[in-house]
Amino acid sequence: MLTLIWIGIIVIVIIIFIKVIEKPKLRQSSQREIIASGKRDLFTIQIGDIIVYQTEEWCVEERIVYNASGYHWFEYLLLNEDQIRWLSVEQDDLIEVLWLKPINNLDISTKPPKTLNFEGESYKCVESGKATINKQGKNNIPTSEACTYYDYESENDRVLSVEIWDNEVEIMVGEIINPRSIEIFPGDGQAIYGN
Repeated sequence: MLTLIWIGIIVIVIIIFIKVIEKPKLRQSSQREIIASGKRDLFTIQIGDIIVYQTEEWCVEERIVYNASGYHWFEYLLLNEDQIRWLSVEQDDLIEVLWLKPINNLDISTKPPKTLNFEGESYKCVESGKATINKQGKNNIPTSEACTYYDYESENDRVLSVEIWDNEVEIMVGEIINPRSIEIFPGDGQAIYGN
C-alpha cells in the first residue's frame, strides 16, 4: 500500500515537472501564431505595420528589442513622411508606453548628469544601465549592438531618453501615454519608406 502511494506521488511530480517545462514552449508558439495570424499587440508589432496615434498614421520601419541583464523592452521606429517618432513599450508590473520624438537641441556628453533641464522642465534620471539590442529593419536584416541608456522623468509625466552608441549620443523627449490610445494595423512585413 505504501509503495502505491509513493508511485502516485512520483507520477504527480513528473506530470507537474513536464507541464512546467512545456509552458515556455507553448508561450513562444502562441506568439509566432499571433504574428502569423496578423493579429498584433504592443509586443508583436512588426516592420510595415501601421500605428495610429491621435488620428495620425505611422509606419513601423524598425523594431528593436533591448536586453538589460534579462529584462526586455521594445522600441519601434515610426515614420510619417519626413516625421520620426519612437514608440517604446515595456512591461514590469504594468505596461508602460512612451511616445518619443528625437531632438538635437540639447547638448549632452557621453556621461549625462543626474538632472537635466529641457524647455523649462527639470528631468531626473530614474534608471540607467547597459543593454544589448537586436534590431530588425533596413531591409529586415537583423543586427545586434549595445548601448548605454539613461531614462529621465519630469514631475509632469514627461520623459527624456539618452542613449549612447559608440560615443554617439541620441536624445529623445516625449510622454507616457495610455496603451489603449494606440491602434495597430498589420502590414505586409515590408518597410514603406525603405529606411
